Amino acid sequence: MVFPATRQQDLGLCILFFRECGVIDREQLDYGLMLLERDVNCLLRTRNVQFRSEWNVLAKMDKLLMHVIEGDVHRLGMQLERKK
Repeated sequence: MVFPATRQQDLGLCILFFRECGVIDREQLDYGLMLLERDVNCLLRTRNVQFRSEWNVLAKMDKLLMHVIEGDVHRLGMQLERKK
C-alpha cells in the first residue's frame, strides 16, 4: 500500500503554521512528534501491522486506523455468524 505524498505536505504545513504563529516552540514540537511516532510504532508492532519505517507518522496512523476498523468489522461478522 502506497500513501500519497500530500500527507507529508499536509503534516509540514500544519507544523509550519504552529511554529510561525508562536503557539509552540521548535523543541516542544520536535519532542511531541518524537513521542507520537514512538507511540504509533509501538501500537503497530503490538498489533502485528506491517508498515515501512520510512512512512511519515500520518501514514502510519492511517494504516493503524484501517487495521482497527477492518478488525472490528471482521470480529462483528464473526459474532453475527455465531448467533445464527
